[in-house]
Amino acid sequence: MPRTRVQAGRTIVLVYIVLVLLISAATITLYVASKGPAALPPRIFRLILTVGLCLWLYSGAAAAKWLCVVLFSYAGIVAFLTPIGWSLPALTYIGIMSSVYVSFAWMLAISPDVDAFLKHQREQRRAQKRRA
Repeated sequence: MPRTRVQAGRTIVLVYIVLVLLISAATITLYVASKGPAALPPRIFRLILTVGLCLWLYSGAAAAKWLCVVLFSYAGIVAFLTPIGWSLPALTYIGIMSSVYVSFAWMLAISPDVDAFLKHQREQRRAQKRRA
């Protein structure tokens, strides 16, 4: 498998992981700012789950890939359909979040570069297990 495909796939995955984590952090900040600190614990738990899912995906797990496709597609579509009657800044934020989530799911589902990277990661894990 060409090294450039693996590198391109790695870049795609890392960029989207960073975007998802930034959106999660911004969502926590906005939510706590409007609801108060009592809203923080469930948001932190969700952030921990998101980080765990992203790490699992980065490791190359096929199940993590498809779980991300389903969850991010669902979250992006639901968020896009929900914001009736909100302010323009909120609609803009929801639009950005929805776009990132759906495009991440799309790239995971169809990108041969992402597939090459995830396969490379799985092969690396197998090779490390054999050496251990």
